[in-house]
Amino acid sequence: MEPPEPPVWREQNIQPEGIAGALPEPLPLRLRTSTGRTVWRGFAQYFFGIGIGSIPLAIFILALAPSPLSLYTSFFAQQSGVNGVGCIAWGGAFVLAIGMLASRHTRFIAYGILSVVLATPVIAVISCFVLLGQPTAG
Repeated sequence: MEPPEPPVWREQNIQPEGIAGALPEPLPLRLRTSTGRTVWRGFAQYFFGIGIGSIPLAIFILALAPSPLSLYTSFFAQQSGVNGVGCIAWGGAFVLAIGMLASRHTRFIAYGILSVVLATPVIAVISCFVLLGQPTAG
């Protein structure tokens, strides 16, 4: 039996690096960079979430405002109904935000909703203290 023949590159004194150098250079990989458009989309979604999350806050603030109905109904009966709607809207916005956190596409909207929903009780309580601290006209 004869020994196997040596590879051709050893006979021609060509190094393996020379063979690799003959191949074309691979194209450089482009890193995925966020374009300005995707950054603005995140900002727009965040501010949209702030708009949705401020609906319960607006309901709580409207509950503190005097209305013409206060002449005919008791103040507490009127305010408890509006505050009840505000609590339902607040709970709904909180559940909506938690549900939207699961999707990558709506995550920034959820961040905006949670920003306002978590601040709403603090703002509502401060508004109540400010209202109670004002002197009455009568």
